[in-house]
Amino acid sequence: MNFLTMGDTKYFQTILLSVRQSARYYPERKFFLYDWGFEPSQLEQLTGLSGVEIIKWRDRLVNADLVFPEERTFKAFIKKHILRHPNLRISQRQRQRELLLNEKCYCMLDAVYKIDGSFLFLDADAFIVNSIEDLIGDDSDIVVTLRPQIEIETAIKRGSRHDINSGVIFFNKNKVKVIAFIIEWIKEMNVQSLIRQSLSEQTALSNMVLRGNVNALTAYNKCVQISIGDLYVKCRIVSTVNYNFNSVEDGFDPNINKILHLKSGRGFDNTLNKVMDELEKTNDKIQKE
Repeated sequence: MNFLTMGDTKYFQTILLSVRQSARYYPERKFFLYDWGFEPSQLEQLTGLSGVEIIKWRDRLVNADLVFPEERTFKAFIKKHILRHPNLRISQRQRQRELLLNEKCYCMLDAVYKIDGSFLFLDADAFIVNSIEDLIGDDSDIVVTLRPQIEIETAIKRGSRHDINSGVIFFNKNKVKVIAFIIEWIKEMNVQSLIRQSLSEQTALSNMVLRGNVNALTAYNKCVQISIGDLYVKCRIVSTVNYNFNSVEDGFDPNINKILHLKSGRGFDNTLNKVMDELEKTNDKIQKE
């Protein structure tokens, strides 16, 4: 089993947790981590963990103008070049954020050539809290997670379609189809980026699924055949409740919420500490059993 994520020093704590959680359920797993700007001490700690492979990406950024040599993290870039310019239009400021989010797709494409077999992509603030054998055993080429209907409707009212949350994606072992899918995703993402669509990488992903079946995003556990050239990529749609759960403030059930995603800043406040405490209790209980 393989895992993939990318991030910088801002996400060190959640990535460290993700590495450890993956090892708890899959001791022989490999964890591929794209380094967008970690501190040397953080890299030393991460590389000391079994099965972790660090890929330097800072100097290989597709949107290379986003990060300057004297800056260590994307956060520093935003602070220096965007937030200090109050006259910069909101759409331009959003554009910079979009380019940062888009970068992960290029890392995924690079990773396909490095990883042998299937892999689970996780955002830097997402991690497993249980076995995911049901995903691993799925015969689909791609498995994506569909947002709750209320989030979809809210986005549509703003003129956006990012029904699919790209923070968790399972890629099966058919490399030809996975590569074709990611390349097509990047093409669509760049189109959405040019028209300044918000969350262009997620909008692009949603559009690809909708092209496979216009009714695909109305229910969970549907399978869609996405046509890419002469290939048909089988994509399964599952619930964020099970595999991309973020409403952790009132707790979570690892038997239902198998992957947590501390998005929207949850990984930077006391929410992370509460989740870690709960995981420690759960892990202790499993060991005793």
